[in-house]
Amino acid sequence: MSKAGNEWMPFYRAVHILEANALKEALELEQIQVRIEKGANPEEGTLSPEEFIEILLLIREQDKKKATMVIESYQQRQGIGWYCSCCGEFNRPHFEVCWRCKHEPGEAAD
Repeated sequence: MSKAGNEWMPFYRAVHILEANALKEALELEQIQVRIEKGANPEEGTLSPEEFIEILLLIREQDKKKATMVIESYQQRQGIGWYCSCCGEFNRPHFEVCWRCKHEPGEAAD
């Protein structure tokens, strides 16, 4: 039997293995354990077309809040917009705070 919060949960679908590895590294810098489901190691050589499919990142339940802040910050930097971890609203990339609740990306939800 495992402890509550220690279970692996699906967290983010990356577009390809390069994005998955970049996010994995960013999450690990914040001391968040990450597993990648599907995909291959880009260090093994050139990437094949099948590696450019959705890759699922898994995290521990207990790390969800902290990991969400990392992903929000990543999404904003990539210019793809971001989902507010406080209210769930989608925000365009140029928004520095959530238009709905004024929550900042990367800021812990109350």
